[in-house]
Amino acid sequence: MLQPDEGLLILQSRAAPTTISVNTDGVSLALDLLFIASDGTIMEVHPSIPINSLTPIVSNSPVGAALELGAGSIALYGILPGDKVIGVGLGSS
Repeated sequence: MLQPDEGLLILQSRAAPTTISVNTDGVSLALDLLFIASDGTIMEVHPSIPINSLTPIVSNSPVGAALELGAGSIALYGILPGDKVIGVGLGSS
């Protein structure tokens, strides 16, 4: 189970428009979702996906990854489109 200070990184094998179906059934906290390009650039932010949401969230541009965080993380860390994520599989490590 995802804790408030943890995240789930989903890497794609190729950059393509990505559909993420966020199923928060049984999850005890709402989620924030980031779509990230292969070079680590944050393309989109989707704050506060509610618990028990089955609504698919679709990227508007090609992305290499999605990152799920506890709701409020986007606001807490001031995450904006254009910011960079650096790590294995994204940008420089």
